[in-house]
Amino acid sequence: SLDGGANTSLPGCGNSSLGSLSGGAHTVSVYANDSFGNTGSATRQFSVDSTAPSVAIQSPSNSSYATTSVQLNFTATDSNGISRCWYSLNGGANQTLAGCANTSITASQGANSVRAYANDTLGNLNSAIQYFSVDSSAPAVAIISPGNSTYGTGSIALSYTASDSTLSSCWYSLDGGANQTLA
Repeated sequence: SLDGGANTSLPGCGNSSLGSLSGGAHTVSVYANDSFGNTGSATRQFSVDSTAPSVAIQSPSNSSYATTSVQLNFTATDSNGISRCWYSLNGGANQTLAGCANTSITASQGANSVRAYANDTLGNLNSAIQYFSVDSSAPAVAIISPGNSTYGTGSIALSYTASDSTLSSCWYSLDGGANQTLA
């Protein structure tokens, strides 16, 4: 019988399979009798855990970083314990995390993704993914005017180019003075 339910015959006293078990605690009892009517039995208690561990990434967050060195901080929990953890950066090769410890990763310029994985002690797998970007390159700035020459007037046009995919503001300083914001 399974969990105190109705007895099920085992044809030829052969082994069988206990299918479609729900998660949680179970009890199975196996009975045998001989041709003289003597009955023997054994009972075993066991549990089924098909629930995947919980995996969450705290860092990096879904934002932009000014350096390619980024902390991977994550948590992996399961009521039966975690047996191993690893991560993949940008769909690349899996990297084992000894002791499921947080680590520092080296991301690429631009868009990135990191996926952290965990297996519980029963082999149930789960993962979490986080998207982030890195922009550690300074904007390219070139002065077009004034040129490196002498001028006969005190009013000289300032012409420049500044390029960067995330350009946010520009300013200048004349002769080491205070910064002047450019529109």
